[in-house]
Amino acid sequence: MTLSQEDLEKIKKLLFKLMKKMLKKEEAKISYLQQENLAIQKITSKNGINFQQNAISYDDPTEDLKKKFEDSLVNSVISIRKIIKIADIIFNENFEDGLGLLSKYLGRLFNKESPDIKMIKEDTPWVKELFELRRLVEHDELELKPFNISLQSDGNVHISIPRIPNEKAFVRECYPRKLSNIL
Repeated sequence: MTLSQEDLEKIKKLLFKLMKKMLKKEEAKISYLQQENLAIQKITSKNGINFQQNAISYDDPTEDLKKKFEDSLVNSVISIRKIIKIADIIFNENFEDGLGLLSKYLGRLFNKESPDIKMIKEDTPWVKELFELRRLVEHDELELKPFNISLQSDGNVHISIPRIPNEKAFVRECYPRKLSNIL
């Protein structure tokens, strides 16, 4: 495969932008996990809870955690879009429609049993989930079950961490499943 110097420069620029988005995604992920862990630590140490006669008060991190998760989603999808633009240049095609067209194109290039095609087939479901979550963010429709605490009858505190309702998955579980697989 040979590419013009101009195309190589375009790819280098896209790779640099891709790297920056991946770093932002990773920073948001780390920040999310640190903040959630810190909130859990505060609650379990009892320092972050105020017990009152008929109520419990604590610093609710839900909105900050949601923002960090949304940042991860946005930067992940932008990263995938940069990869598609690189494929546009390499194959001299237009995959504006996204990964579907690119996947079909690669399916014609590679043997159906090749590791590349197997990887694409394995990754398609989580990529679709990722794009759907990003769509929900874009339309301000992403709902998370909030960080919450409750006092149990035995006097222990139960902590509920943010969860994606439709998937019944904790947000922290999305990081290894969806957001860490991008590259």
